[in-house]
Amino acid sequence: MSLQLSDIEKSLKEAIANSEAKKKRKFVETIDVVINLKNVNLKDPNKRFNAEIELPNPVEPHPSICFLVDGDQLVEASNLKVDALNKDQMDEMGKAEKAEKRKFVNKYEYFVANSEMMKLVAKNFGKVFGPKGKMPRPQPQGFGVIGPGEKIAPSMERYKKVVRVKLQKFPLIQFKIGDKQMDIKQLTQNLKAAIDWIEQKLEKGRQNVRSIYVKTTMGGSVRLL
Repeated sequence: MSLQLSDIEKSLKEAIANSEAKKKRKFVETIDVVINLKNVNLKDPNKRFNAEIELPNPVEPHPSICFLVDGDQLVEASNLKVDALNKDQMDEMGKAEKAEKRKFVNKYEYFVANSEMMKLVAKNFGKVFGPKGKMPRPQPQGFGVIGPGEKIAPSMERYKKVVRVKLQKFPLIQFKIGDKQMDIKQLTQNLKAAIDWIEQKLEKGRQNVRSIYVKTTMGGSVRLL
C-alpha cells in the first residue's frame, strides 16, 4: 500500500518542530531522509544503484555544478557565470596531483559534460570521479550528459530539483529533499516521489523497506515507516 501524503506531511512537520524546539541555528537546516532496507542481496551488482532523480520541486536553489564543455556551451557558461572547464583545462587538470584533483571534485556536487567530451572526462577524471560516484551519467541513470547543441541553462534549472540516491555496500539510502524553509506541501511531494522511485527499483518494492526516517540537519529523527 502506498504511503499517504497526509502521513508524510505529518512526519515532516514533526521533524521540523523537533528542530525548532532546540537551539536556533545560523544556517538553514536541510530535510534529510534515511531509508533502511532488508532482504536485499547487495553482493549482486544488479541490486545496487547510483542514480540521479528529478523531484517535483526544487531541492537546492543554487546547486553546485561544473560544466565540462566547449564552444558555444562554454560561452553560455561564461555568460551565465557558472563554473566550466574546456578541453585544454581538462587536460591540464588531468595532469595535476591526486590531491588537487580530489579537491576539485569535492568542490562540486554534480558535473555535466558534453557527450563529445566524455572520453576526455574518463581519461582525466575517471579515477577520481568513479569512487565519488560523480561521473556524469546519461539518462536514464542521470542528467549529466548533454548533446553538443544543447543549451546549458535548462540543465542548471533541472539540477535544482535533482537528488542523487545510492544503494551500494550497505542496505541504506540517504538523501535530502529540501530545507526547512520550504513549503510543507512541496517537501511532502518531493519525499513521496523519491520513495516511489526507490520502491520501483527494489526487487520486492515496499517489502524490502525496513524503515524510513526524516530529520533536519541537527534535529532528531522521526519515523515515517
